[in-house]
Amino acid sequence: MFQDWVKTHRQQPSVTSMQTTALWDVMRASPDTEVSNRARDVENAYLWIVSHPSRHLTKCRLDIYSDWGEIRLLTPSAFIRQDLHSPVQRSDVGIGSSSVYWTGKNSENHHQRVTVDFIIENDGGPVDIELSRGADGDQRGVANGSCEVVIYNRRYINRGTTAGCRNSQYFYQCEVNPAAWTIGL
Repeated sequence: MFQDWVKTHRQQPSVTSMQTTALWDVMRASPDTEVSNRARDVENAYLWIVSHPSRHLTKCRLDIYSDWGEIRLLTPSAFIRQDLHSPVQRSDVGIGSSSVYWTGKNSENHHQRVTVDFIIENDGGPVDIELSRGADGDQRGVANGSCEVVIYNRRYINRGTTAGCRNSQYFYQCEVNPAAWTIGL
């Protein structure tokens, strides 16, 4: 919002400042006593969260046996990063903030086994994921394609054929490492 204001401040010079108001201040001003009485609780919760930041790091392994595959995080408070202890050695594998994928460019329409180690970083809450992959059959027509991920020693497996070209399967509330890595202040 501030960036938008900066772009237009010469067109509307009368708008010279902008401010924000804390949610608990807005709540205190509410005519609803239930809302105004909870303002201090919301402020205390905010102050506790910002003074006690912690992140949870969960080592994961994606194993694809298909002609392409990927995992996507569906939880906005989580993100993916490379495992520096097990770097990706392939040019056709990508790791983004919310996905790990293998393009299958060099597979020549044949199944290959591709394994990628990565880390999920989040606030410790469970994560939701989508596992997608290509064809279910190998070059002989044997239905054996799969895409699986191990998150905190639990295996989530995508096998068989689903509707759509992505063969996607969704897994919800996947547990992550409960041990927090505390960020020092």
